[in-house]
Amino acid sequence: MEAAQAAQAAAESALESLRDDAESSRLAIAAAQQAGACAESRASAARAEAAAAGEAAAAATALASQKSRDAASARHSAERAGAERDAALQEAHDAATARLTAEASLADAVTAVRQLRGEPDALASLSLAHLLALLATVEAGTATLRRAVLAGEVEARSAEAAAAAECAVCLSAGRDTALNCGHVVCAACAARLTSCPLCRQKVRTRTRVFI
Repeated sequence: MEAAQAAQAAAESALESLRDDAESSRLAIAAAQQAGACAESRASAARAEAAAAGEAAAAATALASQKSRDAASARHSAERAGAERDAALQEAHDAATARLTAEASLADAVTAVRQLRGEPDALASLSLAHLLALLATVEAGTATLRRAVLAGEVEARSAEAAAAAECAVCLSAGRDTALNCGHVVCAACAARLTSCPLCRQKVRTRTRVFI
């Protein structure tokens, strides 16, 4: 009887020990689960921080790339502006050179004209050889000018004579028919006229003349 009670007590003690062990295991599992949840939370936070850091790095990379492109564009603009400035300076230099050349040419031309006019102060600086050469040039030019004047006078007189011989009506045919008023036109125009185009007298007679 005592042995049975002792065995029962031992069994109850063992059962209590098992219950304690189960409770300890349960608490350990709960602690492990809590620790796992904390670790997962920390891992999630770490992943979020890593993602944020990646986005920040990407934004920084994009910003740096944009700044690099802006810097390159600014450099190109500066280079283009420098080239345009150099071109403008070259154009200004060329214009100044051309102006000086034109002024020098004009001064030489004015001096040459004054020398041709025989102005004393323009001739004073010339040597004898230059004066003789200038005299020869003036004499040759004078002869050429005289020939040109004579040719012009002959041409003008020929034109006047041709105009005087032309019919005043058609301005093409020669005058060969006198009207009763004394004015002379061509035969074709005289045949059509009923009054003189110059004095408006009525045409009564038409007479062939030889001019």
